[in-house]
Amino acid sequence: MPHGIQYVIVRPDLESLLEVFKPLILMNAAGWICAHNHPSGDVTPSQEDRVLTKRLREAGQLLGLNRLDHLILADENIYSFADQGWLV
Repeated sequence: MPHGIQYVIVRPDLESLLEVFKPLILMNAAGWICAHNHPSGDVTPSQEDRVLTKRLREAGQLLGLNRLDHLILADENIYSFADQGWLV
């Protein structure tokens, strides 16, 4: 059974959530963290980041997969959607 860290590259339009959830289902994951970078150095979530976070949360809930956080990484800064109350 696979375990550990899985990397999935998601298209910006996210036509299919299968890319994200298939590895999690195959790992029988109880929880997961989504992370991506902002090369600009600004960790402020874009509208696309917010839409993606909402879609991933809704799909994960349907599948019973608990997303623990969605992180935006840039230089030495981190934005945590969980810390901002977005994962409720």
